[in-house]
Amino acid sequence: MRLWTSAEAEHTVGKEYSKIVRGIEKIVNSYIEDKQFSDAYKDWRWAYIAMLEGPIMKTMDLPEIVRRSIKRKVLEFRLKIDYQSFLDGDYDQRLKLIIDSLIRCLEHPKMTKTWKVPESDIAILKEALQVAEQQMRKN
Repeated sequence: MRLWTSAEAEHTVGKEYSKIVRGIEKIVNSYIEDKQFSDAYKDWRWAYIAMLEGPIMKTMDLPEIVRRSIKRKVLEFRLKIDYQSFLDGDYDQRLKLIIDSLIRCLEHPKMTKTWKVPESDIAILKEALQVAEQQMRKN
């Protein structure tokens, strides 16, 4: 499995989000590259798209989306991060908001109940997020 990240974000937070999430993506993918995933999900991609809706995007009323594409082998999560908290937060607070949102993906009921992602695969991804957060934290 590989993590792929993106965002639908206001320009006021997009650059800061990108700086942090690129670091997370790099650390997570490095951590999991030699891990053993179940045969069912080893070649899949975990696609995470953060939605940071400020004043302009609020009018679009974008819904959170959680879906799976068997054909493309993608688990896709479009989850909201509180815009104002991200805007007002320092680096470590922003990092925590992103990590918490990524953990929400892994704890979504569809992961185990609908899609039958093994707990062992989820545990590897959670470990990778923990490593990323520890390595990237400034304080």
